[in-house]
Amino acid sequence: MSKFWSYLKSQSIGWWISTSLLLGIVTLIAVPSWRNGIIVWINKQRLGDPNLQTPDTKQVLKDDVYTYRYELKDGSTHVLEEHRGKVMFINVWATWCTHCIAEFSSIEDLFDDYKNKAEFILYSYEERGVIQNFVNKYDYNLPICIPAKDNTFNMRASAYPTTYIVDKEGVIRATHKGAADWNSDEVRDLLDKLINE
Repeated sequence: MSKFWSYLKSQSIGWWISTSLLLGIVTLIAVPSWRNGIIVWINKQRLGDPNLQTPDTKQVLKDDVYTYRYELKDGSTHVLEEHRGKVMFINVWATWCTHCIAEFSSIEDLFDDYKNKAEFILYSYEERGVIQNFVNKYDYNLPICIPAKDNTFNMRASAYPTTYIVDKEGVIRATHKGAADWNSDEVRDLLDKLINE
């Protein structure tokens, strides 16, 4: 045992740094929950303002979208039809998407100020149990939608997260693919404009 301690004492500071980094990386790989937490934190540091793209052609939500039935964490059941005629912030996300989770805090800040002026729908196509476990694990104050058992509509996106801002007429006025800081002046200005139209 004394040879082992002698060996450790004889190592340079560079050896200690590289060994510590290697052990840290191995630990992150071995403990996925830590890895995801660190990746979410890194992604939060990199969030920028969304690039709100206006569709080239007028895109209106189709009637089948309004048939989407969902539950909130309080157990209340809703259908998207209830929000027809209101400004909507629709975010399509997934529990496995660290970029999605990274932007949740900025969406929550926006939601806190606009929850009585616009409808926020955070939609995931995943199974109820997966989303319910996520909701139970994290204490977000967001309207995370859990698909109703009898739901027949399933909205998917080509990239996660994808966010749509929809006006009172059901027209998609802006869309953004990828994570962003949603609590930005540009987003607030657009929401204010649509709410006052």
